[in-house]
Amino acid sequence: MNNLNRYLHSLASFLLIFGFPLILITIIATQTNVYSQPEDILIDSGLEGLKKSRPPVMFPHTLHMDSHDCLECHHNYQNGENVLDEEDLDEDGGAAGSSRVLVDAGMPETVIGVDRIAAFSDAVFAVAITLLVLNIDVPQVSRQLVDVKLPAEVWALWPKFAAFAMSFIIIGFFWIFHHMLFRVIRRYTTLFLWMNLMLLMCIVFIPFTAALFSEYSSTEIATMFYACNWAVISLILALMWWYATKGRRLVDEDYKAKAGSHATCAFLNTGFIFLLSMPIALVNVGAAQYFWLILIPTHLMLGRYFKKRGA
Repeated sequence: MNNLNRYLHSLASFLLIFGFPLILITIIATQTNVYSQPEDILIDSGLEGLKKSRPPVMFPHTLHMDSHDCLECHHNYQNGENVLDEEDLDEDGGAAGSSRVLVDAGMPETVIGVDRIAAFSDAVFAVAITLLVLNIDVPQVSRQLVDVKLPAEVWALWPKFAAFAMSFIIIGFFWIFHHMLFRVIRRYTTLFLWMNLMLLMCIVFIPFTAALFSEYSSTEIATMFYACNWAVISLILALMWWYATKGRRLVDEDYKAKAGSHATCAFLNTGFIFLLSMPIALVNVGAAQYFWLILIPTHLMLGRYFKKRGA
């Protein structure tokens, strides 16, 4: 009965803390506005004060650059002649004092771009992964006894070193797949932004759960708390991959759907394994922690399966 009460109390705590991101995402799921990167841009050369101008043209800028001379569209007329030099164009094809570049009406000018979302996310991942090392305190030993006690004190820190290494590798794994996702994202919705924000909130929480786990790794609550944190992160990332790639909602039309399915299944696998380890921890903490090793063969099997399917 005591175990049941502890389990129910722990479950309520986990749902309150980690269930909040999923609940919030569900509440805002009705937000369907899609904002796109300025892949299709409007070149409008109708600058005030110029007598010679061209009508506005909508085109995919990257493809246009491959098939047309830049000066066919970008221009700076003075006395009826285009005096613009291609060397004056920046990397994006723009030129100061020449053509105006307006974003497609599908994206308000005040909307942030996908690149800014990715940059902000990378910064949060970097902060979280750096904070992990702060959980390892330098042993305090009197100088007279350094040679005698320091080796034992350092060895006593091995649970913290293990938690640091495991957390660092898993955060790195999540960052790699998060980076891969944003390499193929071309547009986004309000819901996707909130998914990403909730993911980052859980990522920043990892240093705390890792510290708790390293300090009390033999306890049920620390093991379950740590596993739940990783499970929620995995499930949010699975949701993000599915949402972005399902029906190519936020990716290019030529994106391989199987690649998105592989990533989604990989994170669902990770999330379910961490979730399943939580009730195991109530029976045997050590068995729950060793259960996490199942991640290795299951991910290898998923990789082989999708490789055969051409993902």
